[in-house]
Amino acid sequence: MKKLLMAILALITTIAVHAQTLQELGSAALITPYRLEITDQKTTVILFPSAIQSVDRGTAFVLAEKVKGSENVLKVKAQNKFLPESNLSVVTTDGQLYSFTVTYSVKPAYQAIDLKRQQLGKKPDVVLTTATVNESYLQQQATQVFSARTFMDNIDRHHRMSVELQGIYGSGDLLFFRFSLANQSKIGYRTGITRFFISDKKRSKRTAIQEADLSPVYISPDAANELPGHRERQFVVAFNRFTIADNKRFTIQLTEKDGDRNLNLSISGKDLLKAVTIAK
Repeated sequence: MKKLLMAILALITTIAVHAQTLQELGSAALITPYRLEITDQKTTVILFPSAIQSVDRGTAFVLAEKVKGSENVLKVKAQNKFLPESNLSVVTTDGQLYSFTVTYSVKPAYQAIDLKRQQLGKKPDVVLTTATVNESYLQQQATQVFSARTFMDNIDRHHRMSVELQGIYGSGDLLFFRFSLANQSKIGYRTGITRFFISDKKRSKRTAIQEADLSPVYISPDAANELPGHRERQFVVAFNRFTIADNKRFTIQLTEKDGDRNLNLSISGKDLLKAVTIAK
């Protein structure tokens, strides 16, 4: 009995000492979040003072992607009207963290937000991507990709829609992805937001989704056009060359404009290493 009491006393002492080492967060350490209202009917555009480094969403119901050709513009939209209150965190290359409390609204108060103007009180310039590639060269390489042999069949199917990865092709410092989008229904498919991002394959249920968006340097001109029923279309997307670890995946996310036929096709790091070389 005496040993038990001594053990309990030692445990209480340890807990007390540990509690004394904990510090309360001071107001200076807290980042006050912005309130952000979004809808599934319109896209909200946020302009940041610096280039976006990473985007973390509290739930997959929040859709977010960087605008092609820029590094500091983010498009945000709700996947559907059942979006629960969530959060959005954005880290920029100047070391700043922007936190948002995200809620659904049928009519959001704002569709365009300029954070640099709020912070600095002056009109900003869009930060253009540093890697610029000749457009005619990209089109020439894309033509070769369309005529190259297909050797992959990674596919995602939902609601009589499917997106398939048919091949990955390397050319210099670029990677070209050849996709096929098929509509097996009678209703035309209009593409809404298209995202490309890298994320962990597995995550704890209690942790937020960790994702890093990638901006393509080229997308086939007709990729966003409506796809009629019972039709199929191929399109090519190019990125600056990259690789990913075995515990991560590269995902293309297609959302339907004014609809719910959404597609998510994941590509592993091993798949990326299967890329075949095409002539420059």
